[in-house]
Amino acid sequence: MNKTYLSLLSVLALSGCGTIVGGTTQNISIDANVKGVEIFDNGMKLCETPCTVRLSRERSEKTLIARKNGYEDARVLVGTSLNLFTLGNLISYTGFTTDAVTGAVWEYSPSNYYVNMMRNEKESRKEELLKKETRRFILKNYDVLRMEARSGKTDYMKTLSSMTKISIDELKKMCAGSVSQILFAEEVAERAEY
Repeated sequence: MNKTYLSLLSVLALSGCGTIVGGTTQNISIDANVKGVEIFDNGMKLCETPCTVRLSRERSEKTLIARKNGYEDARVLVGTSLNLFTLGNLISYTGFTTDAVTGAVWEYSPSNYYVNMMRNEKESRKEELLKKETRRFILKNYDVLRMEARSGKTDYMKTLSSMTKISIDELKKMCAGSVSQILFAEEVAERAEY
């Protein structure tokens, strides 16, 4: 029985508490004020918000880049702090050394991040112009669009679809269900991908 305790104590003394309990990686959750923000680490895409990504623990803080078309790039500073599980290493210098080598002596803190993406002014103006053009097209051709929504013709619907990247079938449904040309124009302009 004494040999078993001695063996167990030897294993604990040689291994790091932080490595055993916390591991050498950590999950970080990231969300943003807009959907589909891509998160990069050193040029490599990690995920698209909202997401959880697994990072190797390191001593230094990490800077992630948040990127989305039409928005300014944002930096996500992931800070580090001492992993409290490493305090169990007070009984063994080798355990602390193990945790230091594996990175388990550190943890990312906090583990949840929220990115506030800011619109790129040039892209924002361009998008507003495209929305105006879409509204103008719909208001000018609303009667023809309504007829095409009920028939097999799609000449004007094709044009509107290419402008907005909304499928013809979806545009037909939206048009058929609209109560006014103004509301239809606003709905399409807001749902469009420019």
